[in-house]
Amino acid sequence: MEPSKKNKSLLLKVVSVNSLGVLFRFVFRFISQKILAVYLGPQGLALYGNLNNAILMLASFTILGTDQGIIKYVAELKGKKEKLNLFVTTAFSLVIIGTLLSSVISFVGAKYWSQLLFNTEMYSWVFRVLSVTVPFLSFFVFCQAIINGHSDYKRMTKITVLSSFLSVLITAVLTVTYNLEGALMALILMPFFQFVSVFITGKNLFSRVWLKPTFNKYFKSKLLLFMLMATVPVLLGNIVEIKVRNYMMVNLGVLNSGHWTGMVNLSTYYFSILAGVLSVYVLPRFSVIDTVKDFKNELLKIYKIVLPLFGLGFVIVYLLRFTIISLLFSKAFLPMEVLFKWQLLGDFIKLISIILGYHILAKQLWKSFFIVEIASIVLFYLLSIFCVKKYGFEGISIAHFLRYCIYLTMVLFALKSWIFNKKANV
Repeated sequence: MEPSKKNKSLLLKVVSVNSLGVLFRFVFRFISQKILAVYLGPQGLALYGNLNNAILMLASFTILGTDQGIIKYVAELKGKKEKLNLFVTTAFSLVIIGTLLSSVISFVGAKYWSQLLFNTEMYSWVFRVLSVTVPFLSFFVFCQAIINGHSDYKRMTKITVLSSFLSVLITAVLTVTYNLEGALMALILMPFFQFVSVFITGKNLFSRVWLKPTFNKYFKSKLLLFMLMATVPVLLGNIVEIKVRNYMMVNLGVLNSGHWTGMVNLSTYYFSILAGVLSVYVLPRFSVIDTVKDFKNELLKIYKIVLPLFGLGFVIVYLLRFTIISLLFSKAFLPMEVLFKWQLLGDFIKLISIILGYHILAKQLWKSFFIVEIASIVLFYLLSIFCVKKYGFEGISIAHFLRYCIYLTMVLFALKSWIFNKKANV
């Protein structure tokens, strides 16, 4: 089989198998989201969203933002066993450091984080428990990165389905029993169940690598670059989302803040399909491409498969928005309907942009990456404040759309510079 046809076949397999996993995960998340919406309401969901943002930041910090670097170098070194083992042990050593730091920060700063996210110290216990579950979180993300680097999409799908099932089970039991406190407890216990899913489905995973702590100077420097590229945008992005949510609470009310959180959650659901494709196929593939021609051909192939599927999906979501709100949330969330138009348009532009952006990440164009990512996050904050003041509740989704229009322009400009340099060096 020709390389191009082989790669296209692999992409189709990744999309189909990953989509099957996402279908199961969507069903499980549907149940979980419905329970959260009914038992917490918009107000509780807004607080739940703040904690979820904090855990996303912690997930990045525990592995020092090296997960994308692990995917890239495992993909490049998987045929070179000694170098692969040396790389993985170096990465694991950095993860241990990040895990210890995260546990200490979560435990010592428990009162501060509770006050910051919930405007009260009564939820300090959440962060003390989280400090204990952090090692499970880092181990899960580390293993996930190795599996994605090997493009082992079947195993990743099994882990996705199993972890989602365990997640909805613990969320249902604790939320129904203890309401908001139970939902928060379920969220901070999630890393343990993710670890269990890796342990159950990870047969032969650790025969590939050595987990003996090592610090190789070359790989450490490469991973530290990825640490900066990944950690800074994740931390800044989640901080901005928390600040925007809190701004909405003050200026539009907790209800509208909860409605927006629901819209963000819905967006996360359908983007989880793309996330699997990006991690398992796109990043490893872009990492080994080194010519402008190959990049353009690969990009066109990805767009031909991904854009029509998501474009049709977005149209269906918009047409069925009232039904989706009723099924996935509750009647209390019907006001979020006004967000759908601009949110979906923004998400389609985001889809185009982030696929392009993965080439910036794969080629470690760190200056372009930092400028584009940080500018995009700051823009979202400024646009959110401006648009909410000018257009009210709908303004938050208009800000989302404008952000990704500008983001796409910046990514295209960055890639144009890369293409120009490549051609100049030929």
